[in-house]
Amino acid sequence: MNTMPNTTARPLLVFAHRGEAQVFLKKLHLKSMPFHFDGLYQSNDAYLLITGEGLQNASERLSAVLAALRESVQRVVNLGIAGGLDSDTDLEKICSIRTVYRSDNAEMQFKTFTTSDAAASLDIISASQRILRRESAEKLKPFASIVDREAWACASTTDLFKVPFYCYKLLSDLPEEGTVCLDIRAQAERYSTLLFEFYQNVHLNTPHAEASLSNGLLPAGFYASTSQLRQLKTLLKHLCIKLQISEAEVIRRANPEKIIERESKEKQRTSLLLQELTDLLNPFNARLRERLDDLTAPLASAGCRVKFSRDYEDDEVTITARIRHPQHLKKLQNALVAFDYDAVLKVLQGEDKL
Repeated sequence: MNTMPNTTARPLLVFAHRGEAQVFLKKLHLKSMPFHFDGLYQSNDAYLLITGEGLQNASERLSAVLAALRESVQRVVNLGIAGGLDSDTDLEKICSIRTVYRSDNAEMQFKTFTTSDAAASLDIISASQRILRRESAEKLKPFASIVDREAWACASTTDLFKVPFYCYKLLSDLPEEGTVCLDIRAQAERYSTLLFEFYQNVHLNTPHAEASLSNGLLPAGFYASTSQLRQLKTLLKHLCIKLQISEAEVIRRANPEKIIERESKEKQRTSLLLQELTDLLNPFNARLRERLDDLTAPLASAGCRVKFSRDYEDDEVTITARIRHPQHLKKLQNALVAFDYDAVLKVLQGEDKL
């Protein structure tokens, strides 16, 4: 059995059911691919995997595919139908997912994953069982507004293989007392069409690093927004003048291979690359940031985001934290006790030698 693809990196689209994927199969001209099980397709532009419903199916099948095709998979995109947990849910809306939670038998499991879409604002819970009753939905609603059966398994697997992960869900129904599983077969083609049109706008027309940056500024595995690309060009211009080396050599000194090992999300990789280049341009600020990172480590370990003013021009420190469980609050309290703000002030005011 030959499972080796050509060397062009492509997105891997993941669906639970064929009905959700039917328009993608047709429009992207995807053909069945010989593999250890049915449900894997490929074209010149994409791979597509149908996992079957549930966390175990998604985890097993996606793991097998990524183990075989990892070097040819650019990113994993999970698309499909999901349910709303709030009565105010706007049905047939397609949402980009930010954080993925897991629930086993209506009990939350606090190992979460974050997608590569930095602009996403909605969270999802992947449940081990179908959520059919309103009382079950009420238990989950404080943690997220959407529920499905596969996203967490996809997120967990892509995290293991260090592949950028995106997740888009069409909200089809609400859990109601006495309902059986929503039969989406009558609406499947329409739902699939809506998902495909959304995907076209978000990904097919979005310039990713390998395709869009024909000028070669970014290496493979990085994605730059318009603002990031503008910042990159400015930094390269100044660094080429300062160091008297080529753009390619400047990028090499930023060690993109190490960044790829540290970060799985394409856009976040570019943010780290820009930070490395900024440090090359201004070594003093780099040492200042390293010292502040050491002092704010207790906050970072508690999941807090710590932000300083632009160019450290004043003493303001902004701390952002998300609390979804009493344990999160306890960690935050301990971190604030350990945080030495006086030491941070000395650094910002120039009293601490770097």
